[in-house]
Amino acid sequence: MGAIGVLSVCVSMRYALHTSGLFRAGSSVKRCKELRKSFDEGGFPEFDSWDILTSASLLKVFLRELPGGLIPEPHRTQLLKVLPEEHLNVLCYLMFFLSRVAAESHLNLMTSKNLSIVFGPNIFQ
Repeated sequence: MGAIGVLSVCVSMRYALHTSGLFRAGSSVKRCKELRKSFDEGGFPEFDSWDILTSASLLKVFLRELPGGLIPEPHRTQLLKVLPEEHLNVLCYLMFFLSRVAAESHLNLMTSKNLSIVFGPNIFQ
């Protein structure tokens, strides 16, 4: 629930795509821990619409800490054929969102290169 829940929050935040340094700028560590704890306990916490950077940081944490990564080593060569459905759904949703982020790179400074630097290690562990 964690990764897809946080991803859905990020996608739904109206101003996220225009936030400069999205996925690179720091956020409130305390708030990030509170939100994570709520997700870990099976809840779906309320996010403040202005707290975009915390949501972005939390998304990176969930992706980084997925056991084996979003795309585990054994699945990389035949990626779409053997990827578990749950992982494929998250990957598709993430790619949709990141393409929207990259399209607004003139405002948020997150080019496709910057996004690959931030997300590559989190997706391919």
